[in-house]
Amino acid sequence: MQNLLPFLGSLLRKSSEAYRNFSVIKSLRESENLQVKDELYNQRKAVLKITSDSMCSLCNKKIGTSVFAVYPNGKTIVHFVCFRDSQNMKAVGRGSQLRKR
Repeated sequence: MQNLLPFLGSLLRKSSEAYRNFSVIKSLRESENLQVKDELYNQRKAVLKITSDSMCSLCNKKIGTSVFAVYPNGKTIVHFVCFRDSQNMKAVGRGSQLRKR
């Protein structure tokens, strides 16, 4: 029995240390998650005023009554069609680069 005490003692210390480490990691991740949620909330409550003079940053035409998209910077507005086309062009560009390798 005396021979098992050092082994069991070190095993318990390692186990409790691992538990504490996982608890710290879990708390840090929860904190980071709350920070991201707060940032998302603040981004979503931002107001962007679109007037009859608002221009698409991609095609330089007036937005008018068209469907539009706002880039993550919160300031760049584009026609949704222009946005979709620009995304398709990026995908095509990446695909062609992969084929050249």
